[in-house]
Amino acid sequence: MNVEADYIKRSNERISALQQDVAERERATQNKAKELLAREQQLAEQQLLLEKREQIFETQRHRQRLAKRNKASLIAPLLLITCVAAGYFA
Repeated sequence: MNVEADYIKRSNERISALQQDVAERERATQNKAKELLAREQQLAEQQLLLEKREQIFETQRHRQRLAKRNKASLIAPLLLITCVAAGYFA
C-alpha cells in the first residue's frame, strides 16, 4: 500500500511538473505571438508612412516639372517678341 501511495505521489508530481512546463511554454508562445503582432503592426505603420512620403515626393516632383514647363512657356514668347523687336529696329 505504501509503495502504491509513493507511486501515485510521484506520478502526481510528474504530472504537475509537466503541466507547469506546458503552461510556461504556452505563456512563452503567447508572448512571442504578441511581440510578432506588435512588430507586424509597426511594419504596417512604417509602410504607410513610407507610402505617404513617397506620394508627397511625387507630388513635389510633379509641381517642379509643371513650374519648369510654365517657365519655359513664358520665356519662349518673350524671346520671340524680343527677336521680332530687334529685327524691326535693325
